[in-house]
Amino acid sequence: MNVPDVFPPEIRARLKRDHEYDDAYRIPAGDLDVLVASYPGGSSVTPHRHHDMDIVGVVVEGSVRLTVDGDERTYGPGAWFHVPVSAEHAAVYESTTVEIEFMFKR
Repeated sequence: MNVPDVFPPEIRARLKRDHEYDDAYRIPAGDLDVLVASYPGGSSVTPHRHHDMDIVGVVVEGSVRLTVDGDERTYGPGAWFHVPVSAEHAAVYESTTVEIEFMFKR
């Protein structure tokens, strides 16, 4: 799935390719960035921290196994997740997964 194609033109026009992931796009909006991304099945994001943002996200399609400060949970379509500022987190995508993440800058 090409992520921009699922959005109407008003949103597609504001999407900026994210430098970290092949099929991830950001909409910068002051103290909030919106990330829309598609992660291929079998991919993962290694443990890391963001010292400057809280992340609240929703799975649109697929699922993510998310570990936040050692607590592992799996989220499917329609499920919301939260990664607090400075929390160590990692993700595993067993199937192609589309997410929308709201990154609140601190």
